[in-house]
Amino acid sequence: QLNLNNLTDEQKRSDIICFNKDSKAILLVECKAPNVKLSSKALDQALIYHKLVKSKYIMITNEPNIFAMNSKTMRSNPLVTFPITHS
Repeated sequence: QLNLNNLTDEQKRSDIICFNKDSKAILLVECKAPNVKLSSKALDQALIYHKLVKSKYIMITNEPNIFAMNSKTMRSNPLVTFPITHS
């Protein structure tokens, strides 16, 4: 667990952070419950964590939906934006 407490007075933690072999963050994921709509509030929360982590990609998900973006361009990548289907 990465300590994100120095961002605000509140205790914070990210849901998922993936690192490469050089220990650099490549993906930060903010997970919401399936019944929670993905919104700018969820993205804002991920962006707060991103200020410290500085991952290459940012993703928010509520299980049925995934929204991912490149943190440098702040644009969604259509190749990584997809719904999850259950078999």
